[in-house]
Amino acid sequence: MSTATYPPPPPFYRLYKDYLQDPKSAPEPPPPIEGTYVLFGSNYTVKSLTRSSTPF
Repeated sequence: MSTATYPPPPPFYRLYKDYLQDPKSAPEPPPPIEGTYVLFGSNYTVKSLTRSSTPF
């Protein structure tokens, strides 16, 4: 009996081509997050991600 280590890819993978053959086949990245967001039950702001307060 043989089993697959990984499940088969979803059917929509056929919608995408090799990037070098058709760069427009890849979806656009999502827009940047603005304002606040929740991560693991804690509220964060986008400003908390900036490194402007580091001495480097």
